[in-house]
Amino acid sequence: MKRLGCCTLCETEVYEVKEYLDRPDSPRHGHPCRLGPLLENGTQVVFQMSDGSEAAITFCVPCAGPLTAADYPGIWQIVCESNAISLAGRPRNEQIELQQRCQALYPVALLCWRREDPEAGRLTMDRRGPAHA
Repeated sequence: MKRLGCCTLCETEVYEVKEYLDRPDSPRHGHPCRLGPLLENGTQVVFQMSDGSEAAITFCVPCAGPLTAADYPGIWQIVCESNAISLAGRPRNEQIELQQRCQALYPVALLCWRREDPEAGRLTMDRRGPAHA
């Protein structure tokens, strides 16, 4: 299960964690639930999706660097599995519909990396990674 605030591939924390989930009945008990800024070792990778939308997925810089198109299906599967767990409290029909929508999409291109810019107080283009194609 992907942990909120961690790299999608290796689980390294990439966000400052402000608070952890303290609900023993939750499948995410002990996971981060309130995040601060992206840490220096983290980046958001923005993918162009099959429907034309964009999806930002969080990675540590070492995992983001070698990403290729061959990695995209596995990454998207991790995202869809994580979504399924986060939908646990919703009605079953809604869970199924949202999961089907997630699984119908897939990343087709890597657009850019984004990082936290403390001076600007927001995410900006990350010059360590790929720029817009």
